[in-house]
Amino acid sequence: PKAAPRPASPPAPQPRRVRSPPRSPSAVLRGYSEMDSLKALQASVAQRIAAINDHKNLHYDPRTRRATFLRELAMKRRYFGSDQVDEPTAEWVDENAAQPMLVDVTALFEIFLEAARKLQADR
Repeated sequence: PKAAPRPASPPAPQPRRVRSPPRSPSAVLRGYSEMDSLKALQASVAQRIAAINDHKNLHYDPRTRRATFLRELAMKRRYFGSDQVDEPTAEWVDENAAQPMLVDVTALFEIFLEAARKLQADR
């Protein structure tokens, strides 16, 4: 005698694929514009730092994030002894030589402050 055919078993359930919703074009474009904006900001900062470095008063190295004075900033000497004590004030030996260096340090600070504010405003 022949065996009776087996009833067909139900097909195994297929795993459901969950797809993320498509990104809207504005979100994609916004991502590109943010990247472009960041690159433009980086280029602007690099260009302004190069201009300060060209003054030869200080050198800023973006890799180490250090500014190094290229000229000496000398202070007037003060005397402190048992027979005489000078007033504890600080004065530059040559105020005219110190001023451009300090202007460049201030400009460097302002470059980074402005970039940080711009970056914060864009977020």
